[in-house]
Amino acid sequence: MKEKKESALPAKTAGDVLHAIAKGALSGIPIGGGVAAEMFGLVLAPPLSKRRDMWFESLAERLAIDRS
Repeated sequence: MKEKKESALPAKTAGDVLHAIAKGALSGIPIGGGVAAEMFGLVLAPPLSKRRDMWFESLAERLAIDRS
């Protein structure tokens, strides 16, 4: 099994695809589907965005440690 590097960028997973499918399905609803899809996106952030944010935070922490 491959060892995951701490500095590796986050990759898409099945959860990301499922989130996109759900948002797309909501947007297909004739009346109010677009609003429902946007609300879904606001309430439940895409998993990749969460992992990317955590990656940026860990990068900032490592850079701060290197500067001290």
